[in-house]
Formats: sequence, C-alpha cells, structure tokens
Amino acid sequence: MNALIARGARSTQGDAGFVVFDPERSETRTLSLPDRFSTASLVGVFPVTRKLVARGTRSDNTGSQLIVYDLVSGDGVVVPNPEGVAWVGSLPQQTGGGLPGGGFPGGSLPGGVPSLGLASAGLQQTNAKANTVAAVCFDSDSKQAGVIAVRVP
Repeated sequence: MNALIARGARSTQGDAGFVVFDPERSETRTLSLPDRFSTASLVGVFPVTRKLVARGTRSDNTGSQLIVYDLVSGDGVVVPNPEGVAWVGSLPQQTGGGLPGGGFPGGSLPGGVPSLGLASAGLQQTNAKANTVAAVCFDSDSKQAGVIAVRVP
C-alpha cells in the first residue's frame, strides 16, 4: 500500500478529516468527519486491512471516540464507547486554570486528576500485525474508567 495521509484543516488541524493521496492511482480522497465530530487525530494505519483509525472529538466537546475508516471505500465507522466512557485515548487539552498559560500546579487538575494534552504519549497503542488498538478510557468526570481494545477488521 502506497499512500500519503494528512489531517485536513479548515480552521484547525483535523477539523476537515483526512486527505489520502494515492500515487498508484493518481487519486486524492477525503475522509470526512462523521456527524457530531469537530476534529480528528490519527491513531494508526493498518496496511494489511487498508484501514485508518482516528480519534474523533465530539462537536460539543463532551467526549471522544475511535473512528475506523476504510481507505478503499472512504467509509467511516464510529466505534461505540463502553458504558460510562466519555473520552478514549486522552482527556481534552485543559485551558485556563491555576497557572499562566493554562495548566495547574503540579501538573494536576482540581481533585488530583492529571492534566493531559490531546496527544499524550502512552495512552493509546496500535499493533499493525495484530490489527488492534488499545486506549485508556476516562469518564465524564475525567477519571480513568479502564482500557478499550478494538480489533480492526
């Protein structure tokens, strides 16, 4: 599989989904965001199954979900979160708060919850050989709620 993949942007990175450049077919395809999502970030590409997994943030900023795109058809499927899970992979970027420029003393939010960014390392992991994604999950109160494991068909 030969392809170049980039996050699309209208006003911020990822708010236009993804752009796939296929040099073998001399084609460009857009992978649009599903309804109710405002941005997406790349989680991983699975060449054997020709799938792309993204982490989409909901438009109302109340959570995130994994989105599995088929790179051949361009179709996207939203993976439902387990019961009680609002955020998959990481919490949203925290703004305002205790320190200049945002953030909180000691790197934590009120209540001792760690202050995490959107691309916090180690909170999601892909395995292209096993076609799987594993990610830490958080509830609506920003407390860790477990781990989700998804097999990409």
